[in-house]
Amino acid sequence: YSHHSTVVLEARISDRVPFGTGPSIKNILEILEDDSLGIGYLSYDFRVFRLLGTALKQLAQLARTPTTIKPIISGFLDELGFAKVVKVLHTKYHSVDQRQEILKQWFDGLKTLRFIHAAQKIYPKQPLLTSLQNLPPIIRNEILHNNVVLKNLLDENRL
Repeated sequence: YSHHSTVVLEARISDRVPFGTGPSIKNILEILEDDSLGIGYLSYDFRVFRLLGTALKQLAQLARTPTTIKPIISGFLDELGFAKVVKVLHTKYHSVDQRQEILKQWFDGLKTLRFIHAAQKIYPKQPLLTSLQNLPPIIRNEILHNNVVLKNLLDENRL
């Protein structure tokens, strides 16, 4: 178990199945070809995922010791029913491992998605090219290195 795991998704265009990443990437690129400003396709603001990362770190810390969660994160977690879990976390579960497991089970994929949607209240979706421009340079360069179409669109539309 690593605290610094990185997930790298590599998307490719595909018609093999009617749904999923392959057809979605094809659809996004078609939209961008017709809309060179990139305003027709909205994507998540990168800061949503930074907020999610902070939330995950704070939940991991909470499993180790009672701690205060940042108010903005706490508010989103409370919308998901977190108060019920945190109320008994350190009284009912006595080991760090137990508390980590309870938090992992509680903050499942659906709650993660709901957290992301709640975070959009602060960081709303934005045009894809704007999202790319706003990424930290190291991440943006890694994405563009493998995608000539997006790189050309971004180069054509730089402000």
